[in-house]
Amino acid sequence: MESFAAALRALITPGVYAAELETSPLLDLPAVEARAGPDAPRTVRAQAFIELLQNVINLRLSTTDRQAASILFGIGNWSGMPVRERHYEVAKLRNKRWTWERNYRKEPLTRDLLTVLRALIREDGAPSEAAAPAATEPAAAAQESRHDAEAESEAEFHLRRLGRRRTAYPLDMSLEQLQQAGLIVPVKLGRYHERQASHQSAHLDDIVRCLDDGSSALLLGEPGAGKTLAMYQLATACTEAGMTSIPVRARDTAEVLAREGWAGIAGPAASRVVVLLDGLDEAVELIDQNREQFAADLNKLLSAGPYVVSSRVREYEELISGGFPDPGFDVVYVIEPWTLETEFREYLSRLARAGLLTEPTLYEAVVGSDDLARLVSRPLYARMLTFVGEQAARGLRDQVSLYGEYLTKLSRVTDYSLESQGVPAGCALRLWQSAAWIIYASGGAADDVIPLADVEQKLPGLLPRPYTRRVLDQIIERGSSHGRETGEFIHYSFYEYLVAREAYDRILRNPGPDDLAEILKGDFPREIRHYLIGQLRVSNDTNLRETLLGSYTSVRRIVNISDRDRLAVCNLLIYLISRVFESCEEWLRGLLAEEDDVFLRHSILWAMCHVGSGWALREFFGELAAEPAARSECRGYLLYYYGDIPQGEGPPYHDDPPFAAECSLTYRRVMDMFGHDDFTAAVAPERCFIDMYTLLDILVVRGIALEPADKSVTSKILQSMRAAELPAALLTRLAKLAARAGLAE
Repeated sequence: MESFAAALRALITPGVYAAELETSPLLDLPAVEARAGPDAPRTVRAQAFIELLQNVINLRLSTTDRQAASILFGIGNWSGMPVRERHYEVAKLRNKRWTWERNYRKEPLTRDLLTVLRALIREDGAPSEAAAPAATEPAAAAQESRHDAEAESEAEFHLRRLGRRRTAYPLDMSLEQLQQAGLIVPVKLGRYHERQASHQSAHLDDIVRCLDDGSSALLLGEPGAGKTLAMYQLATACTEAGMTSIPVRARDTAEVLAREGWAGIAGPAASRVVVLLDGLDEAVELIDQNREQFAADLNKLLSAGPYVVSSRVREYEELISGGFPDPGFDVVYVIEPWTLETEFREYLSRLARAGLLTEPTLYEAVVGSDDLARLVSRPLYARMLTFVGEQAARGLRDQVSLYGEYLTKLSRVTDYSLESQGVPAGCALRLWQSAAWIIYASGGAADDVIPLADVEQKLPGLLPRPYTRRVLDQIIERGSSHGRETGEFIHYSFYEYLVAREAYDRILRNPGPDDLAEILKGDFPREIRHYLIGQLRVSNDTNLRETLLGSYTSVRRIVNISDRDRLAVCNLLIYLISRVFESCEEWLRGLLAEEDDVFLRHSILWAMCHVGSGWALREFFGELAAEPAARSECRGYLLYYYGDIPQGEGPPYHDDPPFAAECSLTYRRVMDMFGHDDFTAAVAPERCFIDMYTLLDILVVRGIALEPADKSVTSKILQSMRAAELPAALLTRLAKLAARAGLAE
């Protein structure tokens, strides 16, 4: 007890988040081992201890003891507060006339430490006594009871593992703690195939009943919709309903099957087991490595009982269209967006009741801004907004500026925490950007598991290694795989934004053509492109136009680069110019006059159509109508851009007989884009024409007809182009192509 009490006392000066926990005897507490697993590395145990301590303080202590412990260890609103101020506040909490030196640090401090320690020891992680078989049971019944106890123990392990994950706000609380503190807003669901029609919303209870009946479900959601949080709520609801819920991350499938405890789950004696597989979209890397093996493992995992699988909408469609076997579902739900009046208002009310909302007028600020009201429809953005605060929120326009404000404020909090320990900081954001760029430059993606040791070794030496790790821990969750320490961003969009921010910073340094080609040659994924464009648009750099235009000409001339990389870089530069600058038609026309490469000419013409050039539309359509090779190349690029053709096949990309490339992703994504309410208002009709013409050409050469539900969308787009008074001859040709794809003239 004395050793553990001394170890707790050692956490006060740095605060628990900045303490050197890896060497602390507190990591040997039974409850820490139960949470982290017996073979977990010390870094993972350290995170488990922090979660355990937070859980004990928030849920096991009386109100005054909870306040005292939070102040002592720098938890919650006291995170980053200098130790001298915490000393002062905890003494005054116990007695208004006390000081730390004269009174509190003597007997009262020891009492508070022992109160916390006893609560930590009681959290031993052992199965409940009710789970043990009674000695008087018959042998068969005793065996079944033992089997159920093993299954329950394994289920508890997986539930705790999922519960340890964090979300964007409050960052110092896990999913488990958010639920226990009543900070989770119930999820609202809709039937996936009824998204475009009026319908009655469903809730997680509907999925619980579905599982209880032996049926299985697919749960889809857009990025930031709250899929993992929903799966955690579902797991606890199933447990409360008497089922043995096994929440598992899709990327951990093989690891779960290899666990000794899995035999207690998968055996014939297991009762009412339900498998909750979170993030099928996150397993894309494993699927690419060995599709057959992953499919077999997944089938084995899901055979344990009824199941729910969660995934992002687009990525699930990609997997199925790419030939991955559909596990089979009785019902498909999609997480519906939050509404301002219902879910967002309730979320703020829950924060206020928990004492975590210091700006009661934040709701009015969001109501008064169409931009903010649109942002809070996604729970992730709503949580980020509450951390940013009302004053900064009033200046936000879109998700790019929200990410900028959120990560900037988080970096300041992180830097302040280090500076309060006497560590010169001011570099948290630089370290996060560097880590994201290292991962991107090595071929990583947003959902990949990060080999943290490799990344940390390549980071600039801005801080001593222990403090660098603490900085990374703010946005990266640590874990282990096959004995190696791994990590992943709290949300994959943090990675995408940070890569774009690093690219933005590098572009503004006005690099030479060779350096710029190195930055852009990977042809950023669409999400990173959008974050980059959002930052470039608000740049105050007066030389940005000359940087991008001059770089295009210079990259065309450099020799130490492959033809494909050269085309990819130049195409991306054209894309950036046409999206960042409003009045750029003449600049693009100047590039076109000097360009003799067919692929880049088409890229420039497409970009000019994007900015509304009627001249470019006539020129572009003339080439497409006259040259089958031009149509093949444009079809190929559209198929590449939306995921049906791999990046390695170009540029340029082609779509030639026998038209082996799938087109389902391109078809669905372009049609969904056309179906957005604001599409015709936000996108120039000239660009609408080229996109529609190319998509219809993809369908016609394959003999594919428009789906019935998409015919009205196509007619609406055609009508909008007539209203925009595009050339009648071009519209007639487009209408005939649409008729060949099954649209009645």
